[in-house]
Amino acid sequence: WLEVDRAEAQSFATFLKHLDSFQEGSGTLLDNTVVVWSSEVSGTYGFDLHSPRQMPFVIAGGTSKLKLGQRIVTSGRTNADLFKAIAMALGVQNPTDYGEARFTKGPLLDVLA
Repeated sequence: WLEVDRAEAQSFATFLKHLDSFQEGSGTLLDNTVVVWSSEVSGTYGFDLHSPRQMPFVIAGGTSKLKLGQRIVTSGRTNADLFKAIAMALGVQNPTDYGEARFTKGPLLDVLA
């Protein structure tokens, strides 16, 4: 699994470099795009491989609207909370319809610039 993870990380980095190589407006395509990389499940190797807890997410791009370069550890939050915050960064005023209400606490504001 570690080799698969390394290959996927390299593909992600290559994709970001390609986006960053295209000029768009006053920045690059990467500056005007939000890219999210994650796994469908979390857990540690060899045990609890299909856990929905402690999901790792990598966010790139959207430099003017997102706080990048940080590690955020949340408890009791869901990926819907992250995606609601990203929707807000993209101009959605009230992204309340995403995710099942009983599992969300609202947008994860820690990622917004």
